[in-house]
Amino acid sequence: MDLKLFRNETAVDIRAEREGEKLLIVRDGKNQRYEVTPCGENEFILRNATKVMRVTAIRARNKVFVLTDNESYVFDLPAAKDADSFGSEQSDHGDKSKITAPMPGKVVKVLVKAGDKVAPKQKMIIVEAMKMENPLVAPFAAEVKAINCIEGELVDSDKILVELSKTE
Repeated sequence: MDLKLFRNETAVDIRAEREGEKLLIVRDGKNQRYEVTPCGENEFILRNATKVMRVTAIRARNKVFVLTDNESYVFDLPAAKDADSFGSEQSDHGDKSKITAPMPGKVVKVLVKAGDKVAPKQKMIIVEAMKMENPLVAPFAAEVKAINCIEGELVDSDKILVELSKTE
């Protein structure tokens, strides 16, 4: 996921991706991998070969606030994301009829079934990633053509979870 980091009012573009139990951060062409260990609500231990950090990450609309022992960071989530959900813009080559997982995670709830009619921004699937629940929503009024996951399933980033057919 491409993010904009604000540190001391200076903007920096970075890329963050989950790699199983690791978090890959790419900044200025340099890769840093951290082992992520949850240790409470919104709290994590990040560990790599040279450092260990306890962080608190709090999501508020289209921002993520990250606090460490001695620094704070603000990440802007991509503007195309709905403020409270993922999915409607996470699709294969711009095809918004295919709703994909925004990052590796676990499907914790399937709220619709094939044949259901959904309204724009209606929650369809909830995926838990990094101890945060992310609702995947319908980008437009549609009929659910297929559900490609089950509750409890671990899914990879960009796996197509729901296929839609636009309705008028």
